[in-house]
Amino acid sequence: MNYLVSVVMSIFNENIEMVKKSIISIQNQTYTNLEIIVIDDGCTNECKQFLNYTAKADKRIKIITHKNNVGLTQSLNEGLEIARGSFIARMDADDISLPKRIERQVSFFKKNSDAQIVGTGVISFGKETKFFSPAFGFDHYEVNVQLLFTSSLCHPSVMIRRNFLKKNNLIYDENIKKTQDYELWERSSCYGKLAVMSDVLLLYRVHDSQISQKNSDEQIRVSTMIMKRRVGRLGLRMTDENLESHMALKGVVIASIENAEQWMNTLLESNKSRGFLNQGELYKNLNERLTLLKFRTLKKTKSLSHSNLNLKDYVRMLVYIKKRIKMYFKLFYWKYNMRKYIDR
Repeated sequence: MNYLVSVVMSIFNENIEMVKKSIISIQNQTYTNLEIIVIDDGCTNECKQFLNYTAKADKRIKIITHKNNVGLTQSLNEGLEIARGSFIARMDADDISLPKRIERQVSFFKKNSDAQIVGTGVISFGKETKFFSPAFGFDHYEVNVQLLFTSSLCHPSVMIRRNFLKKNNLIYDENIKKTQDYELWERSSCYGKLAVMSDVLLLYRVHDSQISQKNSDEQIRVSTMIMKRRVGRLGLRMTDENLESHMALKGVVIASIENAEQWMNTLLESNKSRGFLNQGELYKNLNERLTLLKFRTLKKTKSLSHSNLNLKDYVRMLVYIKKRIKMYFKLFYWKYNMRKYIDR
């Protein structure tokens, strides 16, 4: 069946050349049964004229115009509401979807009937080049565990079954202006399966105008709230001390290894009784995080001796290094091959 896919994107005064490349990358998809819903969220620059011209030339494009800027969260919910497709694909105004992105995501859904939200591998370009979401794929169990710390799904790479959202009354929380995707994925994971494909299908543009310091502070606040909520699903209340250990396991601070290990064991014990997450995947993830914390502490503070590292720590580190080497080989490949999509 040739399902209709609704691509939803919101635009507010982005660079016109970025917008053109983004929309063209969707127009040129090998999967053509699309409706492209573009929310003009109060644009006052040349984007408005370009959008109107493009919509006249391509009948698949539907422009929703706001007189005033209402923000990304509300705009996306409006796009979700009017979407008619069996699947809804997200797209940002400054990114580039590779030609087979929609085709491969639809194919993934056909082969995985229980999957509800699916992201893809992502390469960034512009300010720096790195992977933003796992380039080797995450299954539902891995995504669920990662949600304790972060989102594995890069927002503009995601495709969602529309009936899944409708059935469970799932929309973006309009009280949240930043990191609204992490909040929605965390909540959605309680109703259905999420996954990240192994294919790199989106190029994510990084530039200075994306995140101000104010927005960064807001992202930290919202992310902390979501992490606490996720931990709460295990029947635990995260104290300030627990939060420091949690952030250490996340990899953003150096903190007491003993406290972090104690917090890790608390998470494992609580989940064992609740059965909310896959216990084996949680054990593997937390132990890798603890091992990385030990090596970061050794490198930065010199306060940890090698005697504190056991054989399992070295084995885990070798496995981690092997994954990173594999990632960098793939990154090296894409660093040169992405040019044909960026420069045209």
